[in-house]
Order: sequence, then C-alpha cells, then structure tokens
Amino acid sequence: LPQAKVWDNCCGLGPCILIADQPEKIREAEIAVEILRGGKSVFGGSTSIGRIKRSFEELIGYLFRNQSFPTGVFLLTGTGVVPPDDFTLLRGDEVFDVAVIARQRLAGVAGLLYALYSTNIAYDQGFTLGLIAFTSAVLGGIGNLPGAVLGAILIGLIQQFNEGLSWHAPGSDWTQSIVFAILILILVFRPEGLLGERTPEGG
Repeated sequence: LPQAKVWDNCCGLGPCILIADQPEKIREAEIAVEILRGGKSVFGGSTSIGRIKRSFEELIGYLFRNQSFPTGVFLLTGTGVVPPDDFTLLRGDEVFDVAVIARQRLAGVAGLLYALYSTNIAYDQGFTLGLIAFTSAVLGGIGNLPGAVLGAILIGLIQQFNEGLSWHAPGSDWTQSIVFAILILILVFRPEGLLGERTPEGG
C-alpha cells in the first residue's frame, strides 16, 4: 500500500522467514492483502511476484553497488497492491492478511494432512470438500475473512451434531444434503452471508 511508506510501524517481517532453495520459484507465489475496518473488509487485493520485471540478482546488485550492510539487509520492492484513489487508511484499520502464498504448495500440504487423517482416499474427494468450503465462505460472507471462519465453524458444528447425536438426528447419510440445503437457503434469502453487507443493484 502506498500509505505504508508514511505510517508508523508500517513494515513488519515475520513471524518467520523462509529461505527458498530455488529463488526463482518464488515467482510462482502471490502476495495478498486485506484491510479490515470495524471487523469488515474494506479492501482486498493480490498480485503475483512474477510481475517483478528485473531478476533478483540485478536488484541485489543495485542494492550493494554503493552501500554496505555488515549485519544484513532486507530488500523491499515497490508497491504491488494498490487500492483505489479514493481509499485511505484510517486510525484503527487492520491490515489483516499480508502473506506470500504459494497456492499449489499449500494445497499439497493440506491434501497430505487430510490423507493422513482420513486414510481413505477417492479421486473425487476434493470436490465434496470444496463444496463444503464454498458453503462455509458463502454462509459467512464472500470476501469477508472473519465471516468465512465463522461459516466454517458453524458448518463443522452442524456436521458434528448431525453425525454425533442419536436423538432426532438424521444421521451421517444426510450430512451433505443438510450442508447443501444451507447453501441454497443462504443464496436465496441472504446472498451476502452472515457478516457480509448487502450492496445495491448495479452499485
């Protein structure tokens, strides 16, 4: 964000730094940012690191051309995610999610963890999980990270109560039907989700 150059405590690194074995591979990752105001998302965007035109070696060469850094240095490139001209940060805004995301690797790690937990794998298993995740996002509010978390918790509780209660519970065979029924009801009666804001037509 352009305003990050003038605000106190505007730059943070951590909580850890991952050193890439193949630096050019990092170009496959993305940088994502979301700004919350009063618990609601007011801006979100992402950009690919692959959009950096110069090579990393060239950037580092310019950095060390006329300066020395005995204890090390971090090289920060220019602004990659730019909000609209009429947007400005306000006191109390939270830059909620600034992350370097290698989506394929995260998806691979998630799949491995699920496989270790489930032990039974089918070729179409990800499709069902994806629909449940989409239902959670819609339930909480598309584009609203706290809403997505709330939706995931509610869907998880509904699934566990349905499969765990033996008194007046439809049973595990009906779990997916219940989840998708919730998705249909939300899309019909409250498409903005639980924490989302309704926008006017054409707005």
